[in-house]
Amino acid sequence: MLGHQVLCLIMQRPLEGMREPFCLSGKVLYLTTILPSRKQQGGEVASQAFIDALRSAGLRVIVLGFCRKGENYQPGTDEIVVDERYGETSRSKGQSAIWLVTSLLKGLPYSTTKFFAPAYVRVLKKMYVGAYSLVVVDHAQMAWLLPYLPHAAKIVFVAHNVEEELYDKLAVATHPGLVRLMYQREARLLGHLERRLATSAIETWSLSEHDRDCFAAIGSCRPPRVFGMYSSVTPPSEPPPPPKCDVCMLGLWTWQPNRLGLVWFFKEVYPRLAKDLRISVAGRGAEWLAGRYANVAYCGFVPEAQEFLQTARVIAIPLLTGGGVQIKTLDAIASGNAVVATSVAMRGLAHFPATVSVADDPDTFVQYISTAVHAVPDQRSRQEAIEWSRQRREVFEAAVVSAAEGLMQP
Repeated sequence: MLGHQVLCLIMQRPLEGMREPFCLSGKVLYLTTILPSRKQQGGEVASQAFIDALRSAGLRVIVLGFCRKGENYQPGTDEIVVDERYGETSRSKGQSAIWLVTSLLKGLPYSTTKFFAPAYVRVLKKMYVGAYSLVVVDHAQMAWLLPYLPHAAKIVFVAHNVEEELYDKLAVATHPGLVRLMYQREARLLGHLERRLATSAIETWSLSEHDRDCFAAIGSCRPPRVFGMYSSVTPPSEPPPPPKCDVCMLGLWTWQPNRLGLVWFFKEVYPRLAKDLRISVAGRGAEWLAGRYANVAYCGFVPEAQEFLQTARVIAIPLLTGGGVQIKTLDAIASGNAVVATSVAMRGLAHFPATVSVADDPDTFVQYISTAVHAVPDQRSRQEAIEWSRQRREVFEAAVVSAAEGLMQP
């Protein structure tokens, strides 16, 4: 109820071309991979943002997805657990070999095979899909569900990335060999699924203008839309707490694009930094850093991103490849702290606050970090960054509701 009241207040300041406040009614079936309400990864944050925006407009959103294996997940209201899955290959033990064999036998992308499950189909068949005003297929990896959806269903495809392009870039960044061949195969097969899903959906929702343009070139029932994702972290406290370190980095380092950026940072940037700087790294998959450098602390998984980001004078985001919008970049900006990021980390973002510095070569990256570490905190710039994040959320929520209203018209 509170979220709905907030949205109505937002809609009292309508975007150009939008009508006065309105309330929607109806049901939405949201088909995703890992149930996103715990928001443990960037993709889950984005998925939950769409779900929350639709619910705040008065729609009932039923979410189907997997829980992480061994997580003891307690489903929330209108969440349905179809099965358990390891969310990340690095934690799947021997299951990854089964996924690989199944992928080769069925001619499916590896990342799709992880979420290919008869249990999903059984649950879906028990639900009368025709009773839903919209069916959202979240991620290209879930395109395998298309044959099980009614022909008349109004399908929305939420494209977190252009997957074919993302895996093509990973292939280029990988040394020649079997891994590169697997990335090339993944790109080709995911490209087929993306095109099939984009042309089957009544509309494609993307997270950056670049991605929107890529899907527009494919063709669909309606032109694709772009939604400016926002940070879901709680606004920081005032005044900010005293910093515990000089530089921090946060990410899921098992994800290859993130891992490549972290390796680049410690290979190219770290040797050029002053050795008295205190550096903290958080997130699963960077265990190799533990005890390796005297001035670097590896914190592992941290449950509260905002709390961790508030511990540093500068947040570094050394991303070299990837697709879509980087959620951790949005979280970093929302903290109000200084941010030094590569242009890849800033993809899909324009007119960002003065707290952000962009550098792609090691020397400039070091220069911006050193300047920010020794600068006197600028409270005005800090507040502008926090306000920039708040406004992105308002615009996102209003845009999702407007899009849903248009699709639900007879």
